[in-house]
Amino acid sequence: LDGQVEITIGDEKHVLEAGQAVVMPAGIPHSLTALKPFKMMLVLIKAPKVQKLDDMGA
Repeated sequence: LDGQVEITIGDEKHVLEAGQAVVMPAGIPHSLTALKPFKMMLVLIKAPKVQKLDDMGA
């Protein structure tokens, strides 16, 4: 991130500045508001579904 942005994830607001990062979980509404001109890198990671031990009969 370069600049300053306010990111809302669900009901939580985060103000991020240069060099900071945040995780935005799938399925949770989010929005971004520029507080200063900013550039960001968006990395999307689609991981396979993780099976819990309870689901495997353990």
